[in-house]
Amino acid sequence: MQRIRSKPREDRAAIAPSILESKLFELGVRHGDTLIVHSAFSELKRFNMTPDEVIDLLLKAIGVEGNLIMPAIPLFKAQPEPFHRFDLANYKCIPVYDLKKTRVWTGLLPQTLLRRPGALRSRNPLNSMVVFGRDSKALIDYEYFDEESLACGYGSVLANSLKYNSKILFLGVDEVHSMTMIHVAEDLYPADWPVENWYWKRKFEIVDGDFHRVMELRERNPKWALFYAERRFSSDLLSSGVLKRLDLEGFNMSICESNLLVGFLRSKNNKAYPYFVPGFKLRRGV
Repeated sequence: MQRIRSKPREDRAAIAPSILESKLFELGVRHGDTLIVHSAFSELKRFNMTPDEVIDLLLKAIGVEGNLIMPAIPLFKAQPEPFHRFDLANYKCIPVYDLKKTRVWTGLLPQTLLRRPGALRSRNPLNSMVVFGRDSKALIDYEYFDEESLACGYGSVLANSLKYNSKILFLGVDEVHSMTMIHVAEDLYPADWPVENWYWKRKFEIVDGDFHRVMELRERNPKWALFYAERRFSSDLLSSGVLKRLDLEGFNMSICESNLLVGFLRSKNNKAYPYFVPGFKLRRGV
């Protein structure tokens, strides 16, 4: 199965913002929703909207009782080159994650949302999220963040969003390449995860006003990403009905319910799905 690819830029016609709004409703976005959005603004340019206008449209769709969540993964300098990131010894510097100053590398929309009064950013640098909405303080629960915290485990924004029956919206991106919610099935239930040595530990300096600490956090070893069967997973999500997708003149829009997704993954996680890990690396008796 091929990865989703947009049409060449010169072939892509502009699309009216009103159509985007109507398609959000068609996908099931409603007032009061907690909406996790993965996006590519380079694709959203087809709607001739600024980042703030896109955010306004999303907030209109979920209403004042809703919550808007976006990944705000920090951009760190002086990190190993991609092929050297599989060896912990190559991480020479302790990254500094300043919630107010560290830029986002996961897109223009979350960087723009961060500037809005009332927006909050989570403290775990391994899966930083920006939250805006009625329940932002409950979704970002700083009380439960410590060195035992996992990026998508207990007390994380994504795990907390399950209590609100969150929906995951994908705008102009490949779903399975962006779907961080899959890690909740690993991190929220670590005793059930069958792969040995899934995590390593790495130090980060975290700055959030009066909160300033160097913390050693558990991180999924990057080597396991090599075993991620993206295309098989994408096919399974569509065939099972977990993922609903629309093609809007070459612009990909899709959605899934977080609890349905995590339940689907949990039903298969005895074999580390959606990773295809050699059997000898699996823990016995899980």
